[in-house]
Amino acid sequence: MLKNFSVAYLKMHNPKNEKFSDLYPNVQPLKKKNLFDSDIQKPKPKPIPHQTILGKKKVLEESISNENYINNNKIENIWQSSESYHLKNGVAKRTLKHLKSTIFNSDQILDLHGFNIEDAYFEFRNFINHSYQKKQRTIKIIHGKYSSKSNKNTIKNKIPTWLKLEKGVLAFCYAKNNEGGEGVTLVLLKNL
Repeated sequence: MLKNFSVAYLKMHNPKNEKFSDLYPNVQPLKKKNLFDSDIQKPKPKPIPHQTILGKKKVLEESISNENYINNNKIENIWQSSESYHLKNGVAKRTLKHLKSTIFNSDQILDLHGFNIEDAYFEFRNFINHSYQKKQRTIKIIHGKYSSKSNKNTIKNKIPTWLKLEKGVLAFCYAKNNEGGEGVTLVLLKNL
């Protein structure tokens, strides 16, 4: 309707069909660079990875709830534990000696230095699954020596909880002092 109105208006006021530039000589055409508003030219904001954020939040909730699961379901009863080692019932203590004397190659080592707990748990799960697929029996997890009895939210304190929840883990212990001591956990996996 507006288009018809403007055409009719031009015909009424322009009976000779003169060019627009002849009718309005003072009007200058816009230059192409001025056609766009400066707001349109602003860089787009980076996308927010909502699914990644939700996934990390879920992992954190899982890792916290895992401790409750262990406590509520008496998973501790399947494990013989001390401060330096953990064995599933039925696994001989001499297994720890063999585990500590194992030579590890780079495919069997996970280094968690610099990770926060959510990312460390994600890396841990991927590494364990990869180890099962590669049929590796022994693995090494480097997590650092820092631990606080008052703060259970350190990677070092979480590793035993995570390992106890893995069905394929038979035993785990700290490395020898000259090979990392309490900053390294050695793990024996079942043949799956």
